[in-house]
Amino acid sequence: GHGTAIAGIIAATTNNAIGMAGICPTCQILPVKVLNESGEGTYAHVIAGILWAADNKAQIINLSLGSYGFSRFLADAVDYAHQAGAVIVAAGGNEATQAPLYPGALPNVISVSATDSDDNVWAGSNYGPAIDIAAPGVQILSLDTQDSYLVATGSSFSAAQVSGVAALVRTKHPSLKNTHVAQVLF
Repeated sequence: GHGTAIAGIIAATTNNAIGMAGICPTCQILPVKVLNESGEGTYAHVIAGILWAADNKAQIINLSLGSYGFSRFLADAVDYAHQAGAVIVAAGGNEATQAPLYPGALPNVISVSATDSDDNVWAGSNYGPAIDIAAPGVQILSLDTQDSYLVATGSSFSAAQVSGVAALVRTKHPSLKNTHVAQVLF
C-alpha cells in the first residue's frame, strides 16, 4: 500500500473525474517492490531494486524508505544508478532527529524532509545537514490499495512530491543530465 500511495502522488491519472491527480500524470511508473507487506526488508533487497531499476532505464528512482545504518554496498548501488543517469530521491526520515537516514544521506541522492501547510518543517521530520530539500508532507492525499484514497503524513510523501517534479522536469527537458535536474529542483 505504501508504494501505491507514493506512485499515486507521482503519476496518478488526471481528467478522469475521480479521485486525485498525480504531479506528472503522463509519466509511467516502473514499480519495484523491495519491502514486504509490513514495510520491512533488508539493504540487499533495496540494493537489488536500485540495480534493477537502473538496468531498466529508470529516469527517476524514488526511495521512500530508509535506515540509520551506512552500507558501502548501498552507496555503490546508488552510485551505479547515478552513473546510469537516474535522479535518485529519498525520504529524509520521520523521527525528528539530525541522524542521517540512508540512502537519503548518500551523495548523489536528494534527501527530502516534510513541510506542513504553512511551509514549516513538520515537527516529526528529520532535519540537518543530510537533508537537501523540503516538500509538502503533512496530510497528503493519495491512492490506497482498497480502490480508495488515504491521507498520510511523512517524508515518504514529500519524496514522492520531489520525484514527481523531477519527472516533470525530465519530461519537459529530456536531455538534462541528472545533476542538472537536481540543480533545477534546488
